[in-house]
Amino acid sequence: MEKKSVFKRFLYSQKVAPYVFVLPFILTFLIFFAYPVGSTFVMSFQKLAAENTAFVGLKNYKTLMNPIFYKALKNSALYMVLSCAIMIPIPMVLAAMLNNKNMVCKGFFRSAMFVPALTSVVVAGVVFRMMFGELEGSFANQVLSLEKIRLSGCVSRLQYGLYSYCCVCGDGRGLI
Repeated sequence: MEKKSVFKRFLYSQKVAPYVFVLPFILTFLIFFAYPVGSTFVMSFQKLAAENTAFVGLKNYKTLMNPIFYKALKNSALYMVLSCAIMIPIPMVLAAMLNNKNMVCKGFFRSAMFVPALTSVVVAGVVFRMMFGELEGSFANQVLSLEKIRLSGCVSRLQYGLYSYCCVCGDGRGLI
């Protein structure tokens, strides 16, 4: 009986208790984040083929540096900047409006703002592809063919449309 009380006093002491509470997070972080990131970093300097690994140094990074990578990097940076510029101020303004005591039909507008958050991004991607695809049968090409305009080459405009859709879907989550 004495041993349990000594162990219990040790765990509940003010010096040890914080570490006991933080230990599950630290273990989870090390196992599921730090180890995989470290392994990925080490593997980035290796050539992996089945069970054979060979150290290749910076060769993998030299292969990575090509125009497609730079385009992907530019698109990702642009998406991040536009998302942050739109997704922070607009939901705050809409939330302030919805919490105003003079707002009429609060419940309806709250529901209307949250519905796009329920839409799957995959479904939206398929719809965008059907609407703005490069095939002759896509909706936008059918409409624009009446005016003899081709949609190919307008990729940047379509990217802004997709960015705006992602921002609209996120507004409902930003309002919560």
